[in-house]
Amino acid sequence: LKRSQQLVEGGGGSTEEVKPEGGLQRCKEVVGASPVPCERYMDGLANPTTLDLRASFALPDPSQTSKWINGKIRNRNAPHAMPRFVTYVSAETVSTAPRTAAFQVPFFDRDGDPVVVYPAFSTQAASGTTNLACESGTAISTYGCNGFGSGLDGPPYDSTNFIFKVDGKVPSDSLQFYYSFTLRTSDGTNIITTELVLCYFKPEQPAGERERVPEFVTHVSPGVILRKRPPTTLECELTGPCYLDVYAVKFSNYSGLAVDPLANNVLSFMVEGPQLYGTITNQSLLTGNIHGARFVLGALPTGTHALRDIASHRIVCFTVTGWGNTRALPLCITVKIRGRSPYFLPPTPPMVFVDDDPLFDVLTPAPVCAGFTVTITIKAADPDAGENVRILTEDATGDGQDLFSAPYNALKQGNYSGTTAIAEEKVVYALDYASGVARDPVTRAISFAADRLICSTAIDNTLTARLAFGDVPDGNFRSRTKCHQVSFSGPPAFVTTANRLDATPFAALDGSIDERARVVDAFINQEKEVTFRAKDPNNDGETVILMLEDPGIPNGASVGPSICEPQNISESGVFSECSFASRVIKWTPQVDVDYTRIYRICAVVRDSTPIAACVSEKMTATGWFGEEHCVDIRVVAPAIRWTSASDLGGIGTASNITKAAFVPCVSSFILEAEDTSVGINGSAISVDSPYTVIIEPVGVVPSRVTLVTEFTGRISRTRLVYVTARGDEGREDVVCFTARNSMGVLALEPSCVTLAVKRCVYCIGEGDTLRSVMRHLALDFNWVRLWAANGNDDGDPDTTTVTNPDILMNKAGRHVINVGSVYTVEQGDTLHLIASRFQTTIRELLSVNPDLAYTGDGDAVTRLDEGHPLCIIPCSMLPELPAASSSRREL
Repeated sequence: LKRSQQLVEGGGGSTEEVKPEGGLQRCKEVVGASPVPCERYMDGLANPTTLDLRASFALPDPSQTSKWINGKIRNRNAPHAMPRFVTYVSAETVSTAPRTAAFQVPFFDRDGDPVVVYPAFSTQAASGTTNLACESGTAISTYGCNGFGSGLDGPPYDSTNFIFKVDGKVPSDSLQFYYSFTLRTSDGTNIITTELVLCYFKPEQPAGERERVPEFVTHVSPGVILRKRPPTTLECELTGPCYLDVYAVKFSNYSGLAVDPLANNVLSFMVEGPQLYGTITNQSLLTGNIHGARFVLGALPTGTHALRDIASHRIVCFTVTGWGNTRALPLCITVKIRGRSPYFLPPTPPMVFVDDDPLFDVLTPAPVCAGFTVTITIKAADPDAGENVRILTEDATGDGQDLFSAPYNALKQGNYSGTTAIAEEKVVYALDYASGVARDPVTRAISFAADRLICSTAIDNTLTARLAFGDVPDGNFRSRTKCHQVSFSGPPAFVTTANRLDATPFAALDGSIDERARVVDAFINQEKEVTFRAKDPNNDGETVILMLEDPGIPNGASVGPSICEPQNISESGVFSECSFASRVIKWTPQVDVDYTRIYRICAVVRDSTPIAACVSEKMTATGWFGEEHCVDIRVVAPAIRWTSASDLGGIGTASNITKAAFVPCVSSFILEAEDTSVGINGSAISVDSPYTVIIEPVGVVPSRVTLVTEFTGRISRTRLVYVTARGDEGREDVVCFTARNSMGVLALEPSCVTLAVKRCVYCIGEGDTLRSVMRHLALDFNWVRLWAANGNDDGDPDTTTVTNPDILMNKAGRHVINVGSVYTVEQGDTLHLIASRFQTTIRELLSVNPDLAYTGDGDAVTRLDEGHPLCIIPCSMLPELPAASSSRREL
């Protein structure tokens, strides 16, 4: 690249070829463009009339692909500094008020990067007699006066004010003298080099008067100003309006707001720049000697521009002169012509009404309903012909999650990538257990993630369509952002606990209503509570549990109200008044209950927040109805049986049995029954039924039988006591009894026991001896014969086999011993024949067989039945009977 400049006729310049440190070599004194890159120092040039000074710039880094389009370098990515090539500095202000003499260097960066301006090689002019400084008077560094992005207006448009200091003697014979400086403008990557020419002049003054230099000011309101330069940037829309109002004042002094009172303070505004770019349409004196002018940029009357002007930048500089030819330092304004931004079209929510403004952005609620698929349509177009539009939709929630990634996995569909003039994007999302719904695997409690914020921006293709950098960050113009508040909604559902019995009872957590129904146990005459508990995953509104009329509730049951359960929701951190609710059903089954059937109760849960977007048969004007759930109540029936501890033949036996009894001992038998029914309590633990068992006789109880109750309860025991005496041999008594529960719901079939007193067998109780027992019974005490009758095992488990005859003589434990043998009557037998056969007497036979009848005349007795058992004591002889003996013994 070459920097060229044309020297004016008569202009002087040094021919010395030097190369200042870090800069280009000094240009030779030639007319026309320099054949090589060089620096032209203009110290000593007087009254140049035309100057063509072109700024040089550094090429962008080819490795940064953002700097290239279609293989061409985008010079527009380099920063731009646009000082007027000749800037006038009044000798008066330099000497008396240097800050008033500050001159403006405007600059901008089309990429929006912060920019800094600083002298390229030195802050001194080539002559060394003048130099530049920051407006504050401090020296300029390679970071300019205040560093990157810290100018007067801030990026991307900015400006810096410098002051011009005179360090040496200024020629007194010249009204104006020129000095040149080289400035560098950097955005941190690219650098532009610009020539700055300062004209140091002496204003013409009428005799006896001092002419103040007019200043540009900031106009706040009519009659109110600030003594500082106005903002130096302006962005205009393609269709206008595009104009500038500039204001200037001549002050009486170099500080304060006092306006010069001279009547001839008439100011005239001029444009320093391309005159065809705009027109001064109004120039008039405003209130309080504040002068203003309106400059329309572009085509009159309002300042419109053509499509070719999109993304173009213009710098327009103004100056103002007063009487005496004093001239204010130029005010430079950077003007950017903006292309029109894309805009959203219906049916993009909420553009659903005729009078909606499609350019107005609002936050649109977008409810997503559990079990449904929602589609959000976003449509956009660009008003500038020849440009395409793309739609950029992103999750802007800011929590690190993304609606378009797992676990949500929302889809983007349609033509929205920027290949058409109208873009349309559809965001499709289905809310279910696989995408955004979390359910506690134990309690079934459903929770949704926090609302998602998805935001869409429509972006045109100014950069590629017009090879012009439209706007940051990518060189294209963008719409305002449109956001959708995606809120997850679902109906309430019943919840449970780990054992699936507390709260709402559940058999299976999922499935049909029958598969989910849990059977719970109830006992007769005992109150049973069944709790339904539900949660609304939306954590708003009121959750209500309603009982279903079909199948209703059991007779006698009571239903409590649906009760809210205020609590903090851990997953969302919010306090909920009624997202949890519970309802309790109480029932006490009576004794007449049909415990062969199952009693079903069913409920449904509903919230109080209807959502129009969730179209469902369960969505009503009062709220969203959730699932139905049922609980089956089983009344546990009594189950009674005889226990193994009972002397009735075994567990569960209900039959007639015979038990042997022995004279003269007391016989005792255990009758024990239990209720074996069990149920499941509210903590899912198996528990015994609360039923009480009663053991009671059936029919007449024989006189020798006594029933003694030992304890009652779920297990009850009664002891049967049977008392026998001499003369009961061969006697039989029958006792019948049953076991039932205390409520009379169930009773066992009666069981009967035949108590048979054995013949020829007698009992020796604890602490008795054979001698004492035999005397009490008035039996023959022949121990040799007794030992012979009991010395061998007779196969009877009740009798005692005597191996030591002393046991018959001494006190010992209970023993049952034989005193004779049992004979079975044969056909034709009589007592006389039997007594004769066994060498005993009829008297002896009747003594040990008291159940026999006789006529009283000797041994003429009732004929014996064949097969009748008789006790016979062979070879026995009875002693003399006492006078008080019974008639049998007398016989």
